[in-house]
Amino acid sequence: MDKFETSDEFFDWFLPTIKKHVPNLDELVLDAERAAKRGEDNHKKIIKALPALDSDQIERCFTEIRKIIKIPDNIFLVYDSGAKTYYSRYNTQKRRLEIGFPTYAYYHLRYEPIIKAAMQHEMGHILNRDYKVNEKGHVGCANRCMDIRINHHIDREWLRDLFDAVYYFRTQKFTMLVPEEVLPSYGLMLKKHGTYSYQVIHKYYHLNDSEKQPKKPKPPMEYKMPEVGDVVKINKTQEYGKVTAIKDGKAIVEKMTIGEVKEHFKNQDGSGYGEVN
Repeated sequence: MDKFETSDEFFDWFLPTIKKHVPNLDELVLDAERAAKRGEDNHKKIIKALPALDSDQIERCFTEIRKIIKIPDNIFLVYDSGAKTYYSRYNTQKRRLEIGFPTYAYYHLRYEPIIKAAMQHEMGHILNRDYKVNEKGHVGCANRCMDIRINHHIDREWLRDLFDAVYYFRTQKFTMLVPEEVLPSYGLMLKKHGTYSYQVIHKYYHLNDSEKQPKKPKPPMEYKMPEVGDVVKINKTQEYGKVTAIKDGKAIVEKMTIGEVKEHFKNQDGSGYGEVN
């Protein structure tokens, strides 16, 4: 397997190779965000169009990845033919830590910085035990904030090539999930040394969510003028009375006895009942 020394050399080979299987690659990538709003996953379409790796290719990935970068023996590599990118997890059934790699990984073997960036990133998740975090309703944004914290420590050129090798395919400019490119927009100042915990980043990520929204005025209550003969509830006394007259836009109410109230509700059919102040 020939390997490339520069990023440009790799992508000059990689992109045409992928397009042999996905002729409309650029179109799918550029439309990915709009497609997601329609409920479609363009990156999934790209992966499905690629031939799955055979057993020899998978074994080569296992061997070559561990040659390119040292991975602890207690972390298992797993090929996932349906994966759109690299990921890490704790496999609860097999009780082991895993780094999953997509079909792209076999192509990435030809340019080692991409493999190094991907493995450093996933081992960062494992080192920080991110697999134990379960924030209901915040899976996507929490992972984004974890990525920013981890990527602080990874070479920026390697990261850019990794993003282009699994998401953007050199079709457009993009913002990387690194502190200097996103934290100022969250309202966080960059640290001279190190960066923030994912919890702090996540808090500031949602800072604008808590801004008070202008209250909508309540619609005015409609008052229906009762008619003469209606039985109404007198708000101030919580007693009942019968409207005897309407004078100057106000109902004149004569208080009813308990007996009269009982007799009324015994015979009434649900009409002619309201409230007056």
